[in-house]
Amino acid sequence: MRIKLDIFNIGIFISSFISFIITLLYFDNYKNGYNGMISFPIIYIFVYFVIFMNLRRRRFPFTIYGIIIVQWIRFVLMPPVLAVAGEDVGFTYINPKVDSLELSILLMIVEIFTISLFCMFWFHAERNNNIKTFNIDKLYFSGNLYVYILFILFAVGIILTYGRTHNLINFIYIPLEADRLGDVRDTLLVLARQVIIIGLFIVFLLVINMCKIKYINVNIRMYNFDHIKMYNFTQT
Repeated sequence: MRIKLDIFNIGIFISSFISFIITLLYFDNYKNGYNGMISFPIIYIFVYFVIFMNLRRRRFPFTIYGIIIVQWIRFVLMPPVLAVAGEDVGFTYINPKVDSLELSILLMIVEIFTISLFCMFWFHAERNNNIKTFNIDKLYFSGNLYVYILFILFAVGIILTYGRTHNLINFIYIPLEADRLGDVRDTLLVLARQVIIIGLFIVFLLVINMCKIKYINVNIRMYNFDHIKMYNFTQT
């Protein structure tokens, strides 16, 4: 692995090193459950110089640099900020359990490795021309339309009869007495909420499919100027 000493790579290394030092100095300030974040800067340095650094010269630079910057914020900037914050981390009304925090940190580590490996294989295949051109005509929404409509009506019925009384779906504002999505533990409430969410998702897919069909049917007539009737406004 050959490391190119440009400004971007040097900035990544220095910022990650400073982040690790600050996190190490303020490690005792971490609340219980956040301790695993001390490894974030080291993990980011490893992933960047092994995978992301070699992808910077590939196509789609906005995608690559977007992933690099987002992961830098999460793995380099966030650990020292939370370490310095100490007991004031988070919001007063959000009190996650220690097990949830430790699981979240573990999943973040798994996520960055998964994303980096996916990018490596994806752009390697793209360089070798193994990716076929996407054709919108081959993209369609399959299934029985009447079954989808029945499911949507069922979801609407749950919203009107059961969802409104239990604050399962809220628009524009969230009442203070409403539970957050992750706090609902009752099996029936979770099932009802999932039915409503799936119904909304199906509505979204149906609308997108209708717009796609409409676009395919009218785009030729709309953008082909040979078929546009020209009028002579100089005639009386």
